[in-house]
Amino acid sequence: MTPMERYLQACNYPGMLDVPAVQRHLADYCGALGVTRQIVRLAAGWRLADHPSLARSIRRVLDEFAYNDGSVRAALEVWAALEARPALGALATREAHAARTTQAALAARDSRTASARAALVALVARGAPTEAAARDARGALHGPQAEAARDRFARWCIQAKWPWQFEMSWLATIHVGAARSFLSGELPWSAPFFEAFIAGAWLLHWTDDTLYWAAKPRVHLVSAGGRQRLHNPSGAALESDVEDLYFLDGVLVPELVVMRPGCLTIEHIHAETNAEVRRRMLERYGLSRYITDCDAEVVDSVPMDHPLVGLRGARLLRKELRGEPEPIVYLDMLDSTMQPDGSRKHHLERIDPKAYAGDAGRLCHAAMASRWRYRDDAGQLQLTFASWQEYRPTAES
Repeated sequence: MTPMERYLQACNYPGMLDVPAVQRHLADYCGALGVTRQIVRLAAGWRLADHPSLARSIRRVLDEFAYNDGSVRAALEVWAALEARPALGALATREAHAARTTQAALAARDSRTASARAALVALVARGAPTEAAARDARGALHGPQAEAARDRFARWCIQAKWPWQFEMSWLATIHVGAARSFLSGELPWSAPFFEAFIAGAWLLHWTDDTLYWAAKPRVHLVSAGGRQRLHNPSGAALESDVEDLYFLDGVLVPELVVMRPGCLTIEHIHAETNAEVRRRMLERYGLSRYITDCDAEVVDSVPMDHPLVGLRGARLLRKELRGEPEPIVYLDMLDSTMQPDGSRKHHLERIDPKAYAGDAGRLCHAAMASRWRYRDDAGQLQLTFASWQEYRPTAES
């Protein structure tokens, strides 16, 4: 098989896992870089307490986080400069750049199978560790809660997509390009790196004396509209030895939403700021249950024979919450797209009840108009319509 054919076969996750082969190839990779590292697999169920080198590395990131005025990105830049320098230096050479941009390498990258692409999409969706997660991990002192906070932060650092992460399906293409461009002799590390990926490695994480690796994940996808999206209503959509990630219809959601929907509360839903995540929460909680449980007041409703099609079936719901300076107002809308079974989905959108001199908190038409915004030259969100009466929708989606 050609390098390209082997690469594409290896992009069907999880595929083959040959642990001794991965260990051997990663040791050769380190040797080609001129460094010495222990090669250690992060298997399912690992804990930071069992890996002193990794724990030391994470502590350094957290210390740098405090030193750099609470910037996780700055802390990770320091970590990369200190502990991943040999590998980053090899990637920065002119030959590596040339190999990575050859037609063969680009074709390999773009031809990755759905599972490899979806795994990378999951990492991008997870994003870099947040300042809040770093503060929790650093502020925790002793006991099970402290250990759990640091474990979560470590898993996030290893698996989140950020500029210095060693996600191997991307970097393995360098060898594909090098083989086609006769640059393999200039990039001796690319072949063992490629072979480690072929044997089942997915992610690498460097410390000062150890190279940790994780095996390829199992990916759950659903086809919709000719596209495949991460989706698993009964478990993790990305089953990874580092950190399981949960997706519903391509949207990253907290583990609670998938695994323990019965534990979802009204407070969880109201506190969620991401509209797509909130919709999935509502779907799992149940819209009718939500309306009943939150005891929302129906402020206004629109009949199904209303002349404006986009307003038909809309309801304006108002809920007063103790301790909140203003009521929570939601607009319950019918999706204009009919489902295969003839039904229409409901969408709940939070509304600013102060818009249009308070009319958005009293009338469905004004509430729906208030959802249309644009950013002015100063970057501030402004109402698209000067008056809500100007909004004359024929459909809402």
